[in-house]
Amino acid sequence: MNNMKKASLFSILILLTILVNGQANKLSIGIIGSPDYYNYQFKSIPSFDHEYKTQTNYSLGLSMNYNFSEKFSFKTGLLFSTKGYILNYSWVTAEPNDPLIPQESNIKLSYLGIPLLVSYDFLHLDKLSLFASTGIVTSFLIKEKEISTMGDGTEKETEFSKTSFNQNFSTALFAIDFEIGLKYNLSERLFISIAPYLRYGLNKISDEVLESNPMAYGARFGVHFNL
Repeated sequence: MNNMKKASLFSILILLTILVNGQANKLSIGIIGSPDYYNYQFKSIPSFDHEYKTQTNYSLGLSMNYNFSEKFSFKTGLLFSTKGYILNYSWVTAEPNDPLIPQESNIKLSYLGIPLLVSYDFLHLDKLSLFASTGIVTSFLIKEKEISTMGDGTEKETEFSKTSFNQNFSTALFAIDFEIGLKYNLSERLFISIAPYLRYGLNKISDEVLESNPMAYGARFGVHFNL
C-alpha cells in the first residue's frame, strides 16, 4: 500500500507540473477506454478437472499528453482496469442442485494503472497524425471479488477459490506497453484517437493461478482536448 501511495503521489505531481506549463507546452487531456484481451496460461489444479476460462476485460480512465516538440510527447494518466477470469468446477461426487457447492466462480480483479509512455509522431499532417508509444504501466490492486454460481442456480459472493486453492493476487503489476495508432483533429481543440496495443506483463496476477507472465492486447479509443 505504501508503494501505491508513493506512485500515486508521484503521478499527481507529474500531472500538476504538466498542468502548470500546459499553455506554453501544448497539453492535451482526454478520456480513453479499451477492451482488454489477456492470454492467460493457467495452471492445472492437482487432483481436479476444474478449468479456467479467460474473459474480456476493459480499461477506462483519464489520459494526459505533454508535447515536448512537434514529434515527441510524454503520456500518462490514471486507468481503472479489470483483469478477471472464470473458474469452472468439475465435481465428481457433488449432488445436483446443491446450494452449497459452486459450479462456477467469476473472479473479478480491479486495478488502478499509471502509464508512463514516450510517444513519437512519425507522420504529422494537417488533421491526421500517426504515432507510436512505448513505456511502463504500473497497476495497483484496489478490489478483488468472487461471484459464484451455486448448484441450485443462485449467485452469491464467496471466497471459495481463494480459501480452497490458495489463490492470492499481486498487489502491484508491472508491464511493458507498446501501441501504434492515429489521431484525427475534429477542430483546433478537439481530436479523437485509436491505438491498438500490445502489453507484456513483467509479473503475474497470481503465481498460484498462472503458469507464465501474461500478454494482453486490445485497442484504446479516446476523445481529447487541447488546452
